[in-house]
Amino acid sequence: MSINKVINDGYCIGCGACAYKRNDVHMGWNKYGMLQPIGSIDDLDDYVCPFSTTDNESTIADSLFSNTSNIKFDNKVGYHQALLAGYVKDNNYRDNASSGGITSWLLVQLMSKKLIDGVIHVGKSDKTDELFSYSISNTLDDIKNKTRSQYYPTSFSDALTEVDVHKKYAIVGIPCYIKAVRLLCKKDALLKEAIKFFIGIFCGHLKTKAFAELLAWQQGIPPRKLKEINFRVKNSNGLASRYNIKVTSVDDDIKMEQTGHLYGTDWGLGLFKPKACEWCDDIAAETADVVFGDAWLPQYVSDPKGTNIVISRNNIITNILNSARKNGELVLDDISVDDVIRAQAGNYRHRQEGLMVRIEDADLKNIWHPKKREFLLQSTDDTTRRQIYMTRNFISGESHKLFFAAKEKESLFFFFINMFRHDLKYRALTKNLVKNTIKMIYFCTNYLKKKWMK
Repeated sequence: MSINKVINDGYCIGCGACAYKRNDVHMGWNKYGMLQPIGSIDDLDDYVCPFSTTDNESTIADSLFSNTSNIKFDNKVGYHQALLAGYVKDNNYRDNASSGGITSWLLVQLMSKKLIDGVIHVGKSDKTDELFSYSISNTLDDIKNKTRSQYYPTSFSDALTEVDVHKKYAIVGIPCYIKAVRLLCKKDALLKEAIKFFIGIFCGHLKTKAFAELLAWQQGIPPRKLKEINFRVKNSNGLASRYNIKVTSVDDDIKMEQTGHLYGTDWGLGLFKPKACEWCDDIAAETADVVFGDAWLPQYVSDPKGTNIVISRNNIITNILNSARKNGELVLDDISVDDVIRAQAGNYRHRQEGLMVRIEDADLKNIWHPKKREFLLQSTDDTTRRQIYMTRNFISGESHKLFFAAKEKESLFFFFINMFRHDLKYRALTKNLVKNTIKMIYFCTNYLKKKWMK
């Protein structure tokens, strides 16, 4: 496969692996708010791109984990030594996290135990053209200041160039980013020696810049005035999934709304989803040493403080988790593979069954696409399900164009009206037409009310 096809045909996720240590290539923004390589792209390395490489998640994971003690394997979650759900007992971690706080807690443990000297992860950016970026945390306070999920495009290429090969690091990322860094490490022995731990995050899909801009605009802060966003502010009661989104303008005007009151927060609808995400079959970061996500299960979702799902594939990390469970630092339950799959049920359907539908459609139309692990995928003959998958794919593509046009017109109402007709078709297929028509009217009137009051 060719990385040039990936870039030119819109399958680039913007991770930055191809730009690592390249003076003639850098990551820049396209008009839709996605990162992509700019410069001498004709001679980029196919192998390090997660969507053009000849190595898939299974072959990489086999080489990493197949000989690990007490390891098991499942096609949907990959290798697993421990399957857990829980949270950090110390509320400082949990309150400042998107979920149960175990991701940040583990990073602190790794540094405190001198197993790492730094963490390569996403935090607030000091650049004017982006809200978040990858950087290196070298202290415990730095780690604690970079918490929560950021639904925003980032690239790790610049941060990796700051790695001191004489030190030890952990890197945090979504599945395709972890895969890309694993591939870079195969080509760069010094980088491989420096990065000791790969921490994955369950991923439904990435978002473009437009997602943050839409959430702010609905709250009265237009895209050009957005300074900060907190995607996951917890409530003191209710469901864990009913968190708030807090935005701050360049004038330090602060607004906050619950997710259910803002259009675009329905993850299944897939607004501003990069095309690459429709061609990814790795939900559980199968090449990571450990992966964290939200425990969207009935026994946990009623706790608004949040609960993590954890899959460990690394002896050191599993031992740290088990020790913390024994001494009471962590509250952890053992769960099953089926629990993990249930917690991410819609994600698995869309990214595996739905992916097979997209492959069949592309092949029928003779459209090039990244090669996927088809042995994992099952198609469906259910006409409605097939239409749902393809309608989501269409809506994602249209959302980029319509929001760009809305920004040029300085009219969010233009975006609402034009998305409404696509949304109606989707809701008719999912048999939620009446309920979601009412919600769409609410989103529009809520925005207009805020605009008039302003």
